[in-house]
Amino acid sequence: MKVIFIEKAQNKGGTTIGLAKLPNGTFGVYILKANYAGHVKGGIAYSWCYYVKNVDEKSARELFEKKIKGKAK
Repeated sequence: MKVIFIEKAQNKGGTTIGLAKLPNGTFGVYILKANYAGHVKGGIAYSWCYYVKNVDEKSARELFEKKIKGKAK
């Protein structure tokens, strides 16, 4: 599944969050996660995991804005 990121931003805690358009015409909110991976140089691999997907644009934007405000660690 190929997602197209419309917007990416960081919240106060430094977490990267993205608003994406999905191939079926719906939208989703994704977070960039760091995980251990032995086959990657440095041992850390980054991947996008979803908060929500297959929602309309208004709902996705509302959640995206809420997550961007976030809280400091």
